Amino acid sequence: MISILYVDDEPGLLELGRIFLEQSGEFRVDTVESGEEALARIGKNHYDAVISDYMMPGMDGISLLKTIRRECPDLPFILFTGRGREDVVIEAVNNGVDFYLQKGGDPRAQFVELMHKVRQAVDKKQAERDLFESEKRLTDIINFLPDATFAIDSNGRVIAWNRAIENLTGISAADMIGKGNYEYAIPFYGERRPILIDLIFEPDEKIQRQYSGIRRENDVLIAESDLPRPRGKQLTIMGTASPLYDREGNRAGAIESIRDITARKLAEDELRAAYEEIRTTEEELRQQYDIISQNEQALRDSEEKYRTLVENSHDIIYIYRNDRILVINRRGPEVLGYTEEEFKSMSIWDLVHPDDRNRLIQRSRARIGGADIPPDYTTRVITKSGRVIPMDLIAVLITYRGEPAIMGIGRDVTEREELISSMARKTKVLTIINRIVQIAGRKQDMGELMDTALSSILDLLEYDAGAIYLIDPGNTTARIARSLNMPPDFFRTVDTVNIRDQPFAQVFVEGRMLVSEDFGTTNPDLAEKFGIRSFASVPVIAGDHITGALNVAGAARTEISSDEREVLQTIGKELGSALERMKTEAALLESERKYRSIIDNVQDMIYRTDLDGRITMISPAGAKRAGFDSPEEMIGLNIAHTLYADPQERRRFLAILEKNGSVTEYPLVLRDRSGQTFHGTASSHLYSNAEGKVLGVEGIIHDVTHVRQAEEALREANRKLNLLNSITRHDVANQLTVLQGYIQLARVRNPDPIISDFLRKIEGVADTIARQIEFSKTYQELGEQAPDWFFLDDIFAKTKPKDILFSSSCAGIEIYADPMLEKVFANLFGNSVMHGERVTRITVRCEPAGEDLIILVEDNGIGIPLDLKQKIFKKGFGKNTGFGLFLAREILAITGIMIHETGTHGRGSRFEILVPKGGFRSRSDNPGRRP
Repeated sequence: MISILYVDDEPGLLELGRIFLEQSGEFRVDTVESGEEALARIGKNHYDAVISDYMMPGMDGISLLKTIRRECPDLPFILFTGRGREDVVIEAVNNGVDFYLQKGGDPRAQFVELMHKVRQAVDKKQAERDLFESEKRLTDIINFLPDATFAIDSNGRVIAWNRAIENLTGISAADMIGKGNYEYAIPFYGERRPILIDLIFEPDEKIQRQYSGIRRENDVLIAESDLPRPRGKQLTIMGTASPLYDREGNRAGAIESIRDITARKLAEDELRAAYEEIRTTEEELRQQYDIISQNEQALRDSEEKYRTLVENSHDIIYIYRNDRILVINRRGPEVLGYTEEEFKSMSIWDLVHPDDRNRLIQRSRARIGGADIPPDYTTRVITKSGRVIPMDLIAVLITYRGEPAIMGIGRDVTEREELISSMARKTKVLTIINRIVQIAGRKQDMGELMDTALSSILDLLEYDAGAIYLIDPGNTTARIARSLNMPPDFFRTVDTVNIRDQPFAQVFVEGRMLVSEDFGTTNPDLAEKFGIRSFASVPVIAGDHITGALNVAGAARTEISSDEREVLQTIGKELGSALERMKTEAALLESERKYRSIIDNVQDMIYRTDLDGRITMISPAGAKRAGFDSPEEMIGLNIAHTLYADPQERRRFLAILEKNGSVTEYPLVLRDRSGQTFHGTASSHLYSNAEGKVLGVEGIIHDVTHVRQAEEALREANRKLNLLNSITRHDVANQLTVLQGYIQLARVRNPDPIISDFLRKIEGVADTIARQIEFSKTYQELGEQAPDWFFLDDIFAKTKPKDILFSSSCAGIEIYADPMLEKVFANLFGNSVMHGERVTRITVRCEPAGEDLIILVEDNGIGIPLDLKQKIFKKGFGKNTGFGLFLAREILAITGIMIHETGTHGRGSRFEILVPKGGFRSRSDNPGRRP
């Protein structure tokens, strides 16, 4: 079951997501509402993946991702958010997000996609871990070989150098890996020259013509040599070299194992000295035969010396004539199991393996006939118990008791031959694993990987037929994905199997190898019909789960040794890891294709440059906006001279980037290929490699030319409207002054009461018009100047009322507001004094409200009745102009600040001003600013 930690500040969405994800039974979901809680959970519990929202209070999703990547670099992370901005996507990808999924649409489809992304991310990480373990396992296999082993590629460069050869030569792998030009020969011969591993690629005719003492067994070369140099001492070694193959079966390199046999050679030299002594003794015997009558005692002494030497030899020493053994020392019965009497009653050829018998008989006849036959050779000898052992033989023609005979010396070389066989077997295993790794590493088709694995196993391990089963996605059946040399009838019989049926469950469910060395007893029908004698089914394992099975069958062989079983299991694990790795890489390629599709289709200019400003990547839309036909035309061009209207502007741009690390919507004046300028805003940052070294700049440039043109048009229209308003207001004010003058004149004439009342009303209307004209002037100025940062203490110093006790807890606080902010607090303080009736104290407090800031303005007056709390902010309401609080709300709204009255009538007024996150800062955030 996959364990997930789901992080989102929306409890309802967390619960919905948990229900959707857990209903399949595949996932277990823990939920938290903040990044800080998520880090605490991860510190205590194990999770297979993390799903996180982007926009959250405190720590957002990107910050959480960065922290997790530092502490848990392999933990899969999926960003699941409603924020679809390109800069969020880029930042998430740059910080190692595994997948990015945007909220919205049908919930079921959305969470099905989320499940898919989680599986992909978890499988990808598991496959990466399997790849690491596989490569480490292969390295360990080579490093823990007891013999000094190294390998070269087809160009003669060293690709492996194990610990044993480090100890032998005193040269570390780090100093040798990658070296060519016969560098590996220097530790042994003191010069660059071809050695045994290089002869793999030479024909037998050339090897026999130029070298002696080298024998070939199939693709394996075996030789013994004296080395003068390793670590300053004389050594005798036995080397075994074999080719390495690529996925097409072509030779891609070679591997050689070296064993120090100095001690053994010294023993053989001593034995040869003994042989020489025997030959000398034999010559003495001949001389003594001639003078036996004069020196009979000397003859007996010589025979006794001969007998003592022969009887105490570690090798079998024998003499035969006419195929009958005449003399054999006590080592013969010890090794071969026959008594001395049995030896003398049998033909010597009864001891020789039938396949070697004719060859040795011919050599013996030729030697007795006087032919010059090499004395040394190797053959197989059969013991009394029937065991076949390999022997090195030395045979010479002698005269024994006056007649020609053959004296031989035999040495049991079972240990040496088993060593050679073991080395050859390990070389075959390494060759198979090498082919699997090479195919997987080159991202080839999985079918090709399975074909190569099957053909290599059957060829190198000498099986007759084989197949690879893969378990279906439903985890109920397994079907043959690839087969080799299987009869069609057999294929149809076992094409699909239920993995929980016996004996298949042993392999597919329990993960245990199934072996039958007598297939006739396991499945007599199939054994008889298809001639199968031995059979093995090995689980194909990727990490900790079984993905299929590797089956091999033999028509002639009846034994599958423990070594072969271990080899097959190793190959099963390597094959499983390679198949899983290829699946993961295919998924990664698809992910890269989707990411590339985003870049290719986005309409903004996505770019990347190196530190010198050379363009290394640009989106097709970006190249088109710059006037080029394709992105490739811009690669390598300097961005300062290609895109910037003023190349010096890039220096200023880089200075800000180096100081802050990133910029958002930085304004730029650019030019296209034809020299036409346009406006853009850059959201960019410095990007680094895995070691943290800054490599260059990447980001998005958004074309805002049309926006700038619209802004210019709007500013021109506003300028004209303001001019018209100023002219109109000036003319109306003049006419109003005239009207008020005539009213005053008319009232001086003492009109009758009715006319006087009319004049009073007309004067009131004129006063209202005058106030509205003054308000229109103030409202016109609203927003004319760009917002800026203002210290509240500076505002209060200018606006606080006299003769009223005033206190503030907003020291060092700045807010981002329209330059008319001063009018807001002047109006609030003025209203308290004018309408509060008994106000003696005004208090201003600044308090945090989550990520926002609340400014509380309170007095101890009569307060505002409940039914008027919302009306006081309406235009025209009030006892004076009616525009004060309306204008205050408009001024604050320009930068997103809100104002409400929350006081209690009878206890005083209380205005709450809510400043959003990003709209305020303290002196500690800006130590260089003056309060």
